[in-house]
Amino acid sequence: MLNPTVKVFSQSHPSEKASPDAVLPAEIVNAIEVDQVDTGLYTSRELWKPFGARGVFGGQVVAQALRAAANTVDASFYVHSMHCYFIRAGDNDLPILFKVDHLRSGRSYATRVVKATQRGKAIFTASVSFAQDEPGPVLHHQPQMPSVPPPESL
Repeated sequence: MLNPTVKVFSQSHPSEKASPDAVLPAEIVNAIEVDQVDTGLYTSRELWKPFGARGVFGGQVVAQALRAAANTVDASFYVHSMHCYFIRAGDNDLPILFKVDHLRSGRSYATRVVKATQRGKAIFTASVSFAQDEPGPVLHHQPQMPSVPPPESL
């Protein structure tokens, strides 16, 4: 089961200024949680279809696929990269089955491919890369903001 306590990271790397643990509201935990039905197989708990939409809210499918993939790696790994493809609309009246394939499980990186299906047909796929936090310099894509007085003091 998903631990409702998660670390919230700033910037692009978890070693940078990790905030204190934040607790997710139960509604969010329930919306993204998946149940394991077998090795590498997970099913959605609840699905939401926005008013006027053709199918299940895509953001929820992404979150559940990520949750299923994260369940297959050690807790010391963080999400490094995720690429998603929506294939067809999901039906909010049927649970989604998430199959997680292990492409690679190394000491520093792990890669998973998630295929979400309903009625035996793919509705979504994702490739998820996880990484271990490693000591050393962090690449910054922009210069650090200079130290300036707060606007209200000017």
